[in-house]
Amino acid sequence: MKAKTTELFGNPTPIGLIGLAIGCMVLAPIEFGWTSGADPQAWRWMLLTAGVLQIYAGVVDLINKNVLGATTFTVYGVLWVCNSWVTSAAMPADPVTKGFIYLVFLALSMFLLIGFLYVSRNLALVLVEFNLIFIANLFALFNHDLHKPMAVVIGVLLVLVAIQCMWAAAGAVINSMVGRNLFPQGPAPLS
Repeated sequence: MKAKTTELFGNPTPIGLIGLAIGCMVLAPIEFGWTSGADPQAWRWMLLTAGVLQIYAGVVDLINKNVLGATTFTVYGVLWVCNSWVTSAAMPADPVTKGFIYLVFLALSMFLLIGFLYVSRNLALVLVEFNLIFIANLFALFNHDLHKPMAVVIGVLLVLVAIQCMWAAAGAVINSMVGRNLFPQGPAPLS
């Protein structure tokens, strides 16, 4: 059973989801090899949208007593801040260190997926895609021959995440406003 909560500051989820969508759409062309990650415009967008907007949404979710949203947005937001910081320095990250960090994020994504299975099908799919992104990154980090094919897989998954996040944000903003389910999110698989 889900406890009813009172939102002190309103629902920050659309802001965090839009930030994540923009960050994913900035990172996807880098993964496809169409642009450079060292481009200042790319890492600034990742920092300010996927990083800062998600951390903001996470802090507001924490104040609103939404532990699942707070944990998800804050921790993933910090990952985006760190990745954009490393990217801005144009220094390659140590693959072993990055691999162990991604192992922790894979574990996080796996247990967060359980929580999102109680929220909506759309957001549960986003978490499944994040699990796949971290798995693909791990394969690429520990087997250099897989780097290029995994980068394409990661790019496709990032685009899918961006589309689903924008759909979820539209649903969070518009559905309650118009009183209809214009942007259906799908029933929670474990409701």
